[in-house]
Amino acid sequence: QKKALTLKGLWLAVLLAAADVTDDAQKVHMAALDDYVVDFAMAEVRAGGMFLAVADQHGGPLSLENGGPTRVVFVDGTPSGANSDKWIWSLATIEVQ
Repeated sequence: QKKALTLKGLWLAVLLAAADVTDDAQKVHMAALDDYVVDFAMAEVRAGGMFLAVADQHGGPLSLENGGPTRVVFVDGTPSGANSDKWIWSLATIEVQ
């Protein structure tokens, strides 16, 4: 939709650090509820700018109509965000490989 949004969640890099992802991990594989899949190289994730949104600006859960329950949002200027195929929403799984 190419519009500014206010969403709540956490940075993907912070989540992976909290999960103690090892340095030998190669990619993050994400699958949506509709089976759409996206792979991000660990270098993309560690570069920052990738946000996992789980709530709207008021703290309410994201509806499926708004890409919930979890969606990836990119900060303006994030290289991965320039590729519209990488914008994945309605996440079902996140797997580090």
